[in-house]
Amino acid sequence: MEFQDSLPERRNLMVISIGIIIYFLAEGSLSNDTLKLQLLSIEFQKTNVIYSAVWISFLWCLYRYHLKVKDQFRRDFYMDLQDFRYSKIIRNRFEKISGIELAKAPSNSGNVISHIQTNKLKICVQIGKGSDLSWKDEKKLRSVTLDGSTVKSFEINSYFTNFKILSYFLISKNSFSELLAPYLLAIFAVGCAIKNLIAIEG
Repeated sequence: MEFQDSLPERRNLMVISIGIIIYFLAEGSLSNDTLKLQLLSIEFQKTNVIYSAVWISFLWCLYRYHLKVKDQFRRDFYMDLQDFRYSKIIRNRFEKISGIELAKAPSNSGNVISHIQTNKLKICVQIGKGSDLSWKDEKKLRSVTLDGSTVKSFEINSYFTNFKILSYFLISKNSFSELLAPYLLAIFAVGCAIKNLIAIEG
């Protein structure tokens, strides 16, 4: 089955990561420390060279993928995070910790979340008084006139709450499935290798 992906670096990293994960979870091994390729009539005696080549290829794919997406991830993450200000989970949590009621459709004025940012896994929310609210639907604003003098910042200090919100955000946005998931697969592959090494040493 062909692995279709518009980004070759992501495809390569995911394929090699999944291969490593399957190898270790299925308790794979090279019989008698040899690797035979019947199709080409090639036999490898030094299997440690094969292992080294696999891990060098893995690190190279990870490096190339990181170079390719690091700026895109920051950009997409920021854009997705700003869109998340309309989410029910962030609105409800903010209203609970601040005691401030946010504007709801179809009102044309009220408090609105103007900006969201993260700082060391903490979520910082900025709100201000908005007027001339135009609603795209029941949740999202199409446009708003914000009174800059009323903008205040609030920080959600609960790490557990922040973790829940960020986890929900990442899973529900494209920045997770398209950009972050390959990193997680790579981390899991390394974890499988470390676990196997510990088991051998033990």
